[in-house]
Amino acid sequence: MWQSRPQPSSHHSADLSDHVNVLPLELWRVVFLYLPLRELCRCAQVCREWCHLVSSLDSTVWKRLFLQNTEWKHPLWPQADSGEETLKSWNQLYREHFYASRAWLRIKDVPNATSCISIFPRKRDRKTIRIGARYRHESLRSALSVAGEYDRIVISPGFYDEQFEMFSKIPFELVGEGSAENVVLVMSIEQNAVTGRLCNLTLKAPWFTSHVIKVKHGHLQMDNCIIEEGVVAVEHPATCHFRYCRFRKAQMMLSHLSLSIVENCEFIGLDAAAISVEGYPKESKNWAHEHMHMTIDTWGLCKNISKQDELFAYQVPFQDSHSLSTLKLQSLSLSEGVKHGDEDSIGGAASIAGSQTSVADTGHTFDASSFSSDFTEPDVSKRHHGSSSSSAASGFSAIHRGLLSSLWQDENESVENILRFNFEASLETDDALRESLLSVKGCVIRHCRMKDCHGGLAVSQQGQARLEKCELLDLLYGVRCVQNAKVAVLGNSIHHCVTSGIFFRSAAHGLIAGNDIFCTNEAGIDIRKSADPLVQCNCLHHSKRSGIVVLGSGCGTIKCNDIYQNREAGIYILFRGNPYVSGNRIVHGGAAGIAINEEGRGCIVDNIIKGNRWGGIDIRKGSDPLIAHNYVCNGLADGIVIGQNGRGRVEGNTIKGNVGCGVWVMGGQPLIQLNQIYNNNDTGVSFIQTRDEDLSMDGGESDSIASASPVDFEGDTSDSGGGADNNQSDDGNEHLHPRLKYNTIYHNNGFGVLTQCGEQILLQGNAVHSNHDTGVFVKQIPPVSIISNSITCNACAGLHISADSKATLEGNGIYDNKGHGVLIQGEVTVQSNDIFSNQLCAVNAEGLAECKILNNRIHSLDNFALKFDPKVKMSVKENTFFQGEGHLCNEAKVEGVELSQTPLPKKAKRFDWHLENPTARPHIEAPPTVVPHMPARSVTMVTRVTVPSVPGCQQFSQICVIL
Repeated sequence: MWQSRPQPSSHHSADLSDHVNVLPLELWRVVFLYLPLRELCRCAQVCREWCHLVSSLDSTVWKRLFLQNTEWKHPLWPQADSGEETLKSWNQLYREHFYASRAWLRIKDVPNATSCISIFPRKRDRKTIRIGARYRHESLRSALSVAGEYDRIVISPGFYDEQFEMFSKIPFELVGEGSAENVVLVMSIEQNAVTGRLCNLTLKAPWFTSHVIKVKHGHLQMDNCIIEEGVVAVEHPATCHFRYCRFRKAQMMLSHLSLSIVENCEFIGLDAAAISVEGYPKESKNWAHEHMHMTIDTWGLCKNISKQDELFAYQVPFQDSHSLSTLKLQSLSLSEGVKHGDEDSIGGAASIAGSQTSVADTGHTFDASSFSSDFTEPDVSKRHHGSSSSSAASGFSAIHRGLLSSLWQDENESVENILRFNFEASLETDDALRESLLSVKGCVIRHCRMKDCHGGLAVSQQGQARLEKCELLDLLYGVRCVQNAKVAVLGNSIHHCVTSGIFFRSAAHGLIAGNDIFCTNEAGIDIRKSADPLVQCNCLHHSKRSGIVVLGSGCGTIKCNDIYQNREAGIYILFRGNPYVSGNRIVHGGAAGIAINEEGRGCIVDNIIKGNRWGGIDIRKGSDPLIAHNYVCNGLADGIVIGQNGRGRVEGNTIKGNVGCGVWVMGGQPLIQLNQIYNNNDTGVSFIQTRDEDLSMDGGESDSIASASPVDFEGDTSDSGGGADNNQSDDGNEHLHPRLKYNTIYHNNGFGVLTQCGEQILLQGNAVHSNHDTGVFVKQIPPVSIISNSITCNACAGLHISADSKATLEGNGIYDNKGHGVLIQGEVTVQSNDIFSNQLCAVNAEGLAECKILNNRIHSLDNFALKFDPKVKMSVKENTFFQGEGHLCNEAKVEGVELSQTPLPKKAKRFDWHLENPTARPHIEAPPTVVPHMPARSVTMVTRVTVPSVPGCQQFSQICVIL
């Protein structure tokens, strides 16, 4: 008769619980320190109190158990283990590694029962076969002869020179005992089985082949192995999962893989790329895809990209000044003359709104305090209506729009916060960014370290791969993506490369985000030959050349990057490179912030360019970009430099606080409009040719230019010049000469505008205010058209046309300048202008000047309205003179001078003058709206065409790459 087991009495259970509760927790922790793993897990199942107690031993017992396991390495290996505080609990890590080591057994068709007896199924047990001097099998060949499916072969420490190629047709597991360095196998393994695992081994290629492992079918898992001087090749339809492996002078080659994982591996000392990926990922899948997708989902990469956890997956790995010093940067300091602080520009902008109550106000006096260093920002909220109460400030405030309001952060705010905000917002709202990330298939390479190799990751021939949170250093190049390949490079540290950190060539594309790229001998990122990647939220610094270079018809979208302290240009565009550059912070560079050369193109929009040693933006040699809505400030040279046939459109930028000029044009033909140019230490806008042959022309050339008729700029509303895909023709003379339109130029330490070049120039609709020298200075033989400008409150003359110069003044308002209103020494036509309230003469003609003064309204406070030397040839007709306290003219009758009989109003007090019919000049129409568009792209595909062998062909067969 069956008897049930006696149950413990409740009194006995209560006594046990009392004994448990009597001991303090500290003693229980000491007791648990001596328990093995299995007993510790059983204790956690006793009761809830013991479960919490076992969990509290995470940083002591569980960490010790994890690190004592010879099959596992530190969770952060091979990178530095200084970030242990960011790890999960050691208990959870132990659990994950335990299940990960058995992932190769998750195949659904594992035989769980014998097939001979179907009534009483018996579970099949895996055998363990040991190899060593003390065991039955002393060689791997002997053990394999008796091994069955899924058997475990344990190899004792020793050197096993097998020198044969193993063809596995059944699932197997090879495990080394002890340290991986002590178990050495010299053999080649070719896997054709459905699954397999290698663990804790050192593998070397035999003498007859360079392949250590070839995986052609099924799935291979490798944990904590060392591969030396050989090749690991994985081909479709196979898959692989490599964990915590070390490759010494060994290469991994992946071909047509739709999915595989390489994580926490180290690649050292190889004469080729550490990992080579080629071939488009094929669609067919094996049983391991589901498991690997689950593994990738636990990383939070693509499971739900809109989740908050994903927003912080790839942040720019910024480093503070202390951490940068630990990098032992080579002599890349740019401290000589480079400001590393965030000091503001030279002085500030004075408040100009309301600086004069009336254009004809005779009581306005020049306030020298307006040139103090304690300027305030101008009020740009009032519109110019052309009335008597309008001022220069209100005139240009209507022209200039508020720009970069979203990018101009408080200068005390860290760049990390700015870029993190941009990238987080992009992940939530940017569909193109999400699609770019999710579209990359193929191999996932994560938390690896590549050092002293020819290259890090090479992706070619339509291959695809993802490189995440890896460290690549001391390589010839970090990442190379060519031939229509696609790669996502996310959150990596790439530094000390002999050439560039990342290469994109031959219509390659992909995503480069959240990387820290520094100390490269060439550019941090190199984009060429129709490549078109998305480069976003990277940190590129301390390169010995440029931060990013785009050339050879390369494209790309470069946005929200932090680019600083590179020895050459932050971004270099040349040879018809055509990128879209937006929202970047380019500071403290050793050369220009952005250099565009050799017919470069592109859209440069909404960038902060600050404190660079050369020009903030440099355009030369036929380049034709669009420069719009940028903030160019505090440069150690000029703000924007255009020279050597440079073209393009410079629109809607703020250019301030540069040591040199705001804009310096050296012979190019740009369109400069809708910019704010102020507080620069030299001239606001300079048109100066630097070549001697252009400045000192011979007699014949000078005569031909002097006799040339002025260009008809009427109706010039062209949007030509600039733009990424602008193929404008040179039809129409207005496209062949510089144009300065609708700009606000104020508080510069030199001239407002200086023209001294061999080009005909148009100045139209500009506001030139409170500059520390002459407002507009013309010193050139080709004619200059000065139309509908507001020239006010400058420290010297409003307009100065020097000897041997030609100019046409029409529709301008010239008010309240400290010197003469118009100083003429050359050949000038002054027509339909308002010249009022200047401290000296309204119009002063000197030397051998030849001028026509027609249909103007002229007034002087307490000096001559017209003053001219005896040798001046002047014609004065149909002008209206307003009586001031001075005289109208210095002489009543002079040969060659005709004064028209115009009625003068009665004398009145100051502030009583009023201009009507027409209202006060200038009369400026609404300027065009600057709406930069991302350039249209025609990305060329790369197709591999196999030419079959034909009789008479010397090469028999070849592969052509058609671009």
